[in-house]
Amino acid sequence: MTQPVPSKFLYYHCIYGYSSFLIAWKGETRTFGKPVVSVPGDPHYIRGDKSLLQPTSGDPNGNRATRLTNFTRAETFASPDVH
Repeated sequence: MTQPVPSKFLYYHCIYGYSSFLIAWKGETRTFGKPVVSVPGDPHYIRGDKSLLQPTSGDPNGNRATRLTNFTRAETFASPDVH
């Protein structure tokens, strides 16, 4: 029995769909202009950081990035390690 091959359509939406979401999230965070907090759960880490990057306007390739200072990630414990 052969394994099913994922379609190019599905691959495209998994990779580029997330990129589109990230671009929209950055844009909304920038224009909101007030603090934005994301609180995801992860069973391995607990951390807080400024994790959302945006390309600088001076670099056409987007190789240099600055942090969106009004965005904060506050990662906390998740299942099965909820405390």
